[in-house]
Amino acid sequence: MRLAFWRPPFLHRRCLITTKSAPDNAFDAVIFERRGAWLVLKRCSLLKPGEAPVPMDGDVVIPVADFAFAQVEAAP
Repeated sequence: MRLAFWRPPFLHRRCLITTKSAPDNAFDAVIFERRGAWLVLKRCSLLKPGEAPVPMDGDVVIPVADFAFAQVEAAP
């Protein structure tokens, strides 16, 4: 699957990212880069309905095939 968005304005911007495998959860993160079949997320927090955000240590990688949707934060 080829992602048409993979160029600015997504790159290095804070986004809310949902995945196909866990559509009720989201990541609040910066999409840092794409490495082959993986998206690398930095400064990531896991968001679950009704719970406080959970900061995640280090970088987070998700398979591109599992990517469902991203909402890009408005530019300052």
